[in-house]
Order: sequence, then C-alpha cells, then structure tokens
Amino acid sequence: DESFQNIESRNFSYFHDQDGKKITWSLILDMEEDKDGIVWIASTGGLFALNAKNAFDADFRVHKPKDNANNNILDNIYVTRISIDEYNRKWVGTLDGGVYLLNEDCSKVLKHFNSTNSCFPNEKVLSICWNPKTKSVFVGFNGALLEYMPENERRKGQHLKERTRKLRI
Repeated sequence: DESFQNIESRNFSYFHDQDGKKITWSLILDMEEDKDGIVWIASTGGLFALNAKNAFDADFRVHKPKDNANNNILDNIYVTRISIDEYNRKWVGTLDGGVYLLNEDCSKVLKHFNSTNSCFPNEKVLSICWNPKTKSVFVGFNGALLEYMPENERRKGQHLKERTRKLRI
C-alpha cells in the first residue's frame, strides 16, 4: 500500500520566471506535457512552462513564452485550456480571447481564432483537444462544440483544406 507521506514534494504559491519576475495565479486550470518533457500550465495568470525535473532546485524558474523580440506572448491572459499536437504546437484556449495556435517553442502565434474571424460562438473556451487520428482540434464552448481541421494536414495521403464544422451536442 503506497502512501503519499514518503514522497518528496514542494508546495508553490507563486513562481519566478526566467527574468526573475514573480508569477501569481488564482487558479491553475490545465496542464499538459509536450514532446520535450516540458509541462505547460494554463492559469488565470497566463501560460507558462516548467521542467518538472528541476522543481527541487534552489534556483527553479518557470518559462513564460516570448517572441523573438523578447516580448511576452499571452502575458496576463486568462488561459483556460491547452492541448499539444504531434508537431509539438500548442493549442491554447482562453477565457475571453478565443484560441491561439503557438509554434513548437511558443515563440510565435501561428493563428488566432475568435468570434470575428471564425465560426466561434464566443471567445470563452471551456475545453480543447487535439485528435491525432483526424489531425483536427476540438474546441468546446458553453452549448457548442467545434472541430477545426488545419490546412496542410494530411490524412490518407490526401491534402485537406482548412475547415471548421459545428457538431451537434
């Protein structure tokens, strides 16, 4: 009978990022590990990543995504969900900003979907999930579920066009 009493643990009420800035949040809403073993965290304080192997180091820091000009990406945006596809891209759902598709190292926003540029019913993303079999992402809203198939994805050797469809629930 295993017990959590003998497991080494560390309790965090905040983190410091790679620049030494304090990161706080009221809720951590989602976590997912990418292909490189980095854990990406969706929180009320934004998106950040950590290497769990370093969590017990005295100088432990988390990583906030930055672009090539050293600007924070999704800084202080309420991030509700994250899903990572087989290309290691991050699909990030937000409370009031729709969905952001970030490249592998999160240094660039590849696409931003919201109710003005897509068939999203609103910007409040409640769930998000990448489906590797169909090469599509499912996005859940209050009363709606959408499936988005990105352009340039291949299935059974055929080129697929970019499309979104509403699913009845």
